[in-house]
Amino acid sequence: MGHDRLRSHRLLRIVTAASLFFIKSALTGSTALAADAFLTKMLQSRYDLMKVAMAAHDEVARAMLLAPNFVSEDVSANLQTASQMIKDVKNLKADPNKSSKTTLVSVDSVTRKRVMVVQRYDMKTVRADPDGSRHTFDLMTVSTDTWAGLPMFG
Repeated sequence: MGHDRLRSHRLLRIVTAASLFFIKSALTGSTALAADAFLTKMLQSRYDLMKVAMAAHDEVARAMLLAPNFVSEDVSANLQTASQMIKDVKNLKADPNKSSKTTLVSVDSVTRKRVMVVQRYDMKTVRADPDGSRHTFDLMTVSTDTWAGLPMFG
């Protein structure tokens, strides 16, 4: 088994173990607040796992984390499928100066099978010009993600 596939299988085991833990936690809770906390933790873990897969340039892990019918839409209404997104990320150069964090601003159950997440992504990096002068970049984006067909919604 190749190194990338082995790493992806490890990531899948982590995702499975985390999901089982969160499902067990949700089933033992009896209030809506516990269910909301469970949902937020489960979704945050998915964003965190995607960050790890992206940083590792692990195409297999990214593919496992994205839904088969994943579609991303940017501010210009351009659509991108999972395979297109994976290909684009593959072409990104590693940035040793980059630090980033995804924070879930809100998680709202719209229906029994659909959840809306407002997430904030903060990224910082430093770039050097050819003359050696350094520039600090701070990027902050807010986006709305729709999650559908999550396992706990049946």
